[in-house]
Amino acid sequence: RTDGWPLSMETAAKNHVLLCQETESELRELCLECRKKYPIIKEYTEKAILKIRQHRDVVDKEPFQEGRVAEFPLDEVLRAILMACETFQQKIVLLSLSCLQRLIHRRALK
Repeated sequence: RTDGWPLSMETAAKNHVLLCQETESELRELCLECRKKYPIIKEYTEKAILKIRQHRDVVDKEPFQEGRVAEFPLDEVLRAILMACETFQQKIVLLSLSCLQRLIHRRALK
């Protein structure tokens, strides 16, 4: 944390679960918005959703331990978000920025 206090393991685990759920939800919404006009963005968004689900499955199987957490698929998520921003379509860009804000809020992106 920026104030110098470390997150408890329980808080970190809850934050991580929320990160996965919220990011997946926002990417699904983005995917729906891009489905007809931007099929390539839809494809990349679907890949990011799949990676998040796989990541969540790995984390669910292994207990949340300090220093040993499967890495969140940030690259795939950011790729989909950045591609969506390049459309310059207001609704798509807003969905993308909302997802980006969520990543920052949940400390996946610093």
